[in-house]
Amino acid sequence: MMRRVSRSREGWRVGLLCEYNSRDVIDARPLALAVAGCHVDAVRLLLEASASTNIEVDLSGRKQAPIVTACATGNLEIVRLLLFARANVAAAECTRPTPLALAHQRGDRDIMKLLLEAGAVVF
Repeated sequence: MMRRVSRSREGWRVGLLCEYNSRDVIDARPLALAVAGCHVDAVRLLLEASASTNIEVDLSGRKQAPIVTACATGNLEIVRLLLFARANVAAAECTRPTPLALAHQRGDRDIMKLLLEAGAVVF
């Protein structure tokens, strides 16, 4: 769980109030919540603390990896951070779109390029 703990001229500083791979009351991990909320600084802090990039969590009734959420929201900086932290570019089950497919659906060429450079496979 994350909480804004102070405000400075640079913006909100994020306090991590639990272990980076722990679950909160809705069964979501802090990294997944930070990615879903497009909180770039929180994502960066969690990844620096070695948060797992490939743990699937339940958000809105479905399980998905943080890289899938980042591609669905179109946040280029978060996608870049997750890929640098070795997120699985093929993260998806057979019934769900891959991160590359999501970026394609959004027409997000920058994210598509990052994913392809990171080894995403085109089917």
